[in-house]
Amino acid sequence: ENADASLCVLDVMELVQQGRVIVPERVEKLLSDTSFVLLNKTDLSRSEDVSLAVEALQARHAVWPISLASGNGLEDFLTDFGRVLSDK
Repeated sequence: ENADASLCVLDVMELVQQGRVIVPERVEKLLSDTSFVLLNKTDLSRSEDVSLAVEALQARHAVWPISLASGNGLEDFLTDFGRVLSDK
């Protein structure tokens, strides 16, 4: 609750439903202004859904779209997140 930073991993395929971004209430309760969001499974998601999720979440959180399966976006996430943590 009073952490300097937290990391939330969300599945884009579950997050975007019928063209809308719906963060489950149980997850929303855990997010704060110091939360960082990793959007996973971008390799299995439509690019429009990934863009929609990034847009919806980036106003309040740092967001990284990635695919853990393919590694796409992972290097950027590790570099950026490491930099953010070292600045804390």
